[in-house]
Order: sequence, then structure tokens, then C-alpha cells
Amino acid sequence: MSSFSGPLRIFESLPTLFFSALALLGSIGGDEQPRPARTGQVATVATRPYPKHFDASTGSALDADEDSPGAQGEAEGGPFTAAMEKAQYRAWPAAGIPLEASHTAPLAFADVASRHDGDEHLDFDWTSVGPLNAVYPAILGRSGTAYVTSGRITALVVDPNCSRSRCRLWVGAAGGGVWRTSHALSDDVRDLDWKFISGSFGSNAIGSLTLDPNDATGNTLYAGTGEPNLSGDSDAGVGIYKSTDGGNTWSLLPAVGTVVPGLVIANFPRDRAVSSIVIDPTNPSILYVGLSSAIRGVDATAGGGDFPPVAARFGVYRSADGGATFLRIWNGGGSIGVNQVALDPRDPTVIYAASSPKSVWRGSPTPGSFTQIFASRSAADIVARTQFALTVKDGHTRIYVADGGQGNPAAGDSPSQVWRADAADTLPNAALRASENAPGTVPGGWKRITSGAKANPYYATFNYCTGQCWYDNFVATPPGQPDTVFVLGSFSYNEAFTYSNARAVLRSTTAGEPDPAHNNRTFTDQTADATSAATPNSIHPDQHAIAFVPGHPEVWFEGSDGGLIRSSGKYADASGQCASRTHFDGTPLTPDETLLCQRLLSSIPTVLTSLNYGLNTIQFQMLSLHPTRPLRSALGGTQDNGTFAFSGSKVTWKQTGGGDGGFSGYNVASPNFRFRTNFGQNLHGTRHGSDPAAWYHIGGPILFSPENSLFYMPVAYDPNPAAAGTIFVGSQGVWRTQDNGGDPAFLEANCNSLTTNDSPSCGDFEELGGPAAPVSPGDLTDPSRGNRSFGFISVVARSSGDTSTLWAATSTGRI
Repeated sequence: MSSFSGPLRIFESLPTLFFSALALLGSIGGDEQPRPARTGQVATVATRPYPKHFDASTGSALDADEDSPGAQGEAEGGPFTAAMEKAQYRAWPAAGIPLEASHTAPLAFADVASRHDGDEHLDFDWTSVGPLNAVYPAILGRSGTAYVTSGRITALVVDPNCSRSRCRLWVGAAGGGVWRTSHALSDDVRDLDWKFISGSFGSNAIGSLTLDPNDATGNTLYAGTGEPNLSGDSDAGVGIYKSTDGGNTWSLLPAVGTVVPGLVIANFPRDRAVSSIVIDPTNPSILYVGLSSAIRGVDATAGGGDFPPVAARFGVYRSADGGATFLRIWNGGGSIGVNQVALDPRDPTVIYAASSPKSVWRGSPTPGSFTQIFASRSAADIVARTQFALTVKDGHTRIYVADGGQGNPAAGDSPSQVWRADAADTLPNAALRASENAPGTVPGGWKRITSGAKANPYYATFNYCTGQCWYDNFVATPPGQPDTVFVLGSFSYNEAFTYSNARAVLRSTTAGEPDPAHNNRTFTDQTADATSAATPNSIHPDQHAIAFVPGHPEVWFEGSDGGLIRSSGKYADASGQCASRTHFDGTPLTPDETLLCQRLLSSIPTVLTSLNYGLNTIQFQMLSLHPTRPLRSALGGTQDNGTFAFSGSKVTWKQTGGGDGGFSGYNVASPNFRFRTNFGQNLHGTRHGSDPAAWYHIGGPILFSPENSLFYMPVAYDPNPAAAGTIFVGSQGVWRTQDNGGDPAFLEANCNSLTTNDSPSCGDFEELGGPAAPVSPGDLTDPSRGNRSFGFISVVARSSGDTSTLWAATSTGRI
């Protein structure tokens, strides 16, 4: 065992303690428009949340709503709010949701789905109501054009025999399972004919997909369950599935793992995230698996999330018998999980692996042989994440590394950056690691290809994943094209469509080096296409996967929080747009920014096409139903895809509000009055149904109070018609309005969600029990009220037959 074995055992036996402290780091990945840092999104049972930050220069809260002009959006500073905050709050009175309950959930769903109304002739069987076509209207699109979305994609693989007439593409979704199309290159997205093929799985949280390179037919497929992206809803899986018929049928691998001598675990990947499944290209019986962190028992309000207490330890596992038994050959270096495993393309007995925050290591099938060859520049950041890509250049192993943490991108300080080693195989492990300390000077060793100066060609990859690399970080190089490399990150909102197209996806054909023939560009920005200077098609924020068409790597598929995009395979020079671009406030670009823009836009896709039609994986958090026409009108909040409106069609739903979508509701007497939330204390109301342009801020008094809230703040309209305009909101106390949030004429004129920032005057909520203060009489989480203190309000509830009683529960177990 390595020197890390002792601390690793302690860490893995005390996951709750470790992650309760870790949870203070920040917020869930994936709000569509991230916002400035806001501390204290999470509080442990024994710690009051930190106060919110205010901008002293303007007197306004830094939590500008994501729909507002120039808003920076939510700080994607760490992975452990939203659903992950529930890891701190227990399923009262137990310590967590039992393992058996989590694993029987699919059976419970199957039972519910089979039920029907007693009057069978009414045909009330459970059936999906969509959406197959989840549409962002142009007014809510990131680039001014409509967009069809789906849920978060975590894995992609393409048939090695892909052709124009038949191109199979498999998609793994964070919560939607495995899907397949045989027409991935179709010009008509309605011909994609997506098939859901993982209905037999015990979990549809997918972490990895792998085709066996030894099967020329492309029919042998492995799926690892459990998502390794460290987000608040990265659910743990139930193991590894294998298909030998392209995904038509599956079997769960026995997968007995020996962690250390004498410690054997059946189905060892269960309750972890399977980040990687790698098959030796010379022997289909040899498999490597990477295990990373995930949680189970997540719900949408505030309870039950837990870290599996008896799961197998993180690390790299090797099987020599086709997946029947595995032996752990690396412990992850004392990390919070192994996020990537790969084999050297020159020699499959040389194994590379990366873990957070211990970066990249190299070893052999022999246990204990792994040595660090690259150390993260953010190694002190517990959730720093490093990804790598391997290729062969001039007969030697080339490595691209995408490395990042949560640092502050001050001048010259990039929390995310890209490195390259051109002949890694020529250097021993220690020498390769040492070359990082003298970048660019050791032949074959590490060279940094990121700079913090905008005039420098290497700036293209500066801070590419905006401090949330634990969630959005990927690097890939197409087979046989060692000088072509793609770097995937989040979405640079503060520069989108000014001097860049947001730099969510970057592409270089010169190994990241300046290209003298093209204005010394290094990487170009693939985030938007060349269909229009004003309203191009754009890639959704938050990137997780990319795959290339075999033999035609210029055509690529890319997966994000907003589903699947396909590039045309052709590129256009759009640098002429830079002459007319400005900053958000109208000021012109500086000369350095103009030069940067010209480089980034000099080769962008001619067309980006959404392939999400029929890919029914969107992650709904909550639903609300019209009080009198529930079969014709509903609202649903979704992870990073806003709030969608159902109007009776099982095919098309339209987005009515952006960002992350949480709770929503209808006025029981006047249903055109509605509310919706994003995350935290961002609350919107309207009196114009689901018109996306008509929403206005109504939560200003709560947002600007000293209190904080859960990621999805609970909100409920009063169900009693006698109090139909009353809305209850749970923060640390319960807040109430009795007139739908305030005077609608004033709110429409001064608080429009698309055109104005929130302010204290937007809304008339008052806290029940007393006004907000540093110690509020209305704070139901205060220690003065007894034990099980702190946390936030998790549920507010009223009975439709009672006009005087309100129920509230807190995330730590008070009722």
C-alpha cells in the first residue's frame, strides 16, 4: 500500500464529516448564467451561513438575476450546494436515506407507471407528456436565436463504422440514462429517432460509455453508472453494464473488486461514479475502471442526500477476466475520486490516470507503481480537476492537460490553464514531473500554453472553465490528428459576444501554438457558428463531453448541460465581426481585445445544429399545475434549462424563464398570475401567463435581507381561493405577500426580469413573525428556538381547506 493508504481509509470512513466541511466551498454547477460569488450558500448544522455580499459602490446585492442585462450570473465556485447541501442535512430522524430505498426506487417507479384509473375505459395509464421538443424562444436564447435543449450529457461514443446512411451515436445523460440514434448525421433532426435503451438499469445516472475497440462491429458497449462531475445532483450508480448488441440488451457485470488483500466487495462500482471504462485494444478481457465521488438519495427540496458509507474505495481497478473480478491498482493518491483513466496509445501496459486534486499519474498494471507526472496549479483546492488527452506525435506520446481550480483570475493568474508534453515517453516519471517547474525548457517535457495577457496568443485558454473546472473540464484530440486539440470549459458570460463567443469550446490545429499564417492564433472559439453575426446558433453553457466521427474528425458532437450539438465539419472566418463589437456598456474593444477577437473568430463552425429533438432527458426539479386546467397547463423547473411551460402538447414545451428552474406556481383564483424561481432567492412573478417577456422580480425584500436560503428556495401559492393572492416563501424564516408580490403595474414598469436588475423595491414580501434583522424574530432556524438549529426552510405547506394554518419545515429537521 502507498503512503496515502492510511489517510484514504480515514477519509472514506468519515465522508460526512469531510464533505460537511467541503460543502462550504460554493455552489452547484450549471446555472445557465453564472453570477458573482456569494458566500454562505450552505451552512452545516453547527454553522450559520456567511452573510451575503453587497456592492458598496452601487448599494445593490451582487446577486443580479440571470435574466438581467449585464448580469454575471451565479458563482460556480464549488460543487457542494444545491442538492449536495443535502449531504449535510439528514433524512430525519435517520442519518440518511437507506441504501435499499435508493436501489428500489426504479421498481417503485415501474409499479406507479403500471397503475391506471379504476374506470379502465378512461385510459388513465401513466404516460410521458414530453417534452420531445424543449424550445428556448429567441428572446431567451443566449445568442438571440431559438434553441432546442435536453438534459445534461455526460458521455458520448460514435460507431466506428459511422457513415452518412447509418451512424450510430450513443449518449449518456446525468439523469436520463443511455440513448441511441442510428442517424446522427441526418440533415433533418426529426429523423434522429432517439431510442431510450437503458430501461433495465438500476440507475440512469450515467458516468461513462465505452465501445470495445476489439469488436470491429461496434456492438460491444459498456456503460458505467454514477456521474463523476461532482455536482450537487451527480448521483451514485449501481455498477457497470455490458451490451453485445449495440445496447438492445444489457447485463450487469459481476464486477467483484479486491480493494486490498482480504477486502473483497461484490459489485464494487455500486454507490460510486464510474468515471472511466477502458479496454485494452489488444485484449478484450483486460479492463480498467476509474471510481469517483457521487451521492445518493437526492431530493429536490432539502433532505436525504448522503455519501454511501460502505462503498468501495476510490481508485483505478483492473480486470483480467472480462470484468468478472477486479483488483485496485491505484488508490487515487489520496483524492476525492479518480476522474479519468486512459492507456498510452503506443503501449497499452502504460496507464495514465487523473484524480482530484492530485492531477495526472502514470503507472503499470502492477499495484503501487503509479507516480505523479503533473501537479495541478491549484493543488491546494480540494476540488481542483485535471483532464488529459493522449496522442502520438513523431513516434512519441504527446499529452495535453487541461487543469483548473477555483482561483481568482487576477492579472496573470489563471485558475484554469492548458499544458502540453510532446514526448512524455522519453522522460522518467520524476523527470517529467520536474519539467513542470521549468515549463518549455525540458525537451519533451511540460510547456504551459496559457497566458493572462490578452495580447498574448496563449490567452485563448485563459480561465476557460471560469473557476468551476470540477464540473466543466474536458480536453480531447481526434485520433490521428495530434496537432488538433479541443478544450471544453464553462461559458465566459462577462465576455460573450464582445471579444469572444464565450470560449466554452476551443479548437486548435497547431497544438496550441501560435499560427503565423493566421495572425498568430492558437485556439479559435467554437461556441457560436457563422450563420449570423447578430443571432448565431450557440452551444449551451457547461461542457462535459465531445466525440468525433471516425475518419472525419472535423465533424464532432458535443455534450453540455443543454444537451447535444453537432458541428458541420466546415469552418468560416468571422473575424470581420470584431470591428463592430463592443462591451456590454457600449464602450469599444481595446486594441488588444480586438486582436484577441480576430484570432478567436478566425475559424468557427459554419453551422452548429442542435440534435436534442426527441432526446427526452431534461432534468425537471419541480412541477406545478394549473388549478382548473391541469391537462392543458403546467410549469416545470429544470436543471440549468430554466422553467418550461406545458400547454397540452406531448411534443413541444416552451421555456418561459431562464437560468436554473426551481419552484413555480399558479394563483388558484386568477391563474394568469404565476411565480417561478431560479436558484437561491431569485423569485419572479407575472400576470400574463407564460409570456417569457412579462416576468418581473418580486423577491427583492428577501434577496436583499440578511437571510439566505436553499439552492431551490421553497415557494407556494396559497391553495385556498379566499387567499388566492398569497405566496409563502421559505428562506431562514417564512416570508409572505398577499397581493401576488406587489402592484403589478409598478413591477412591470420597474422590475422586468429581462431588462432590469433586482432591487429591494421589487416585491412587497414581509417576514412572518417580525422584520428581517441580523437576528430575526421570524428566523425559524435560530438556535434560540431549540435544538436542530440553523439550516434553511425546506418546505412550506398549506391546506386548501384551512385559511389559518401554515406548516414549515427546516433542512435540519424542525417542523
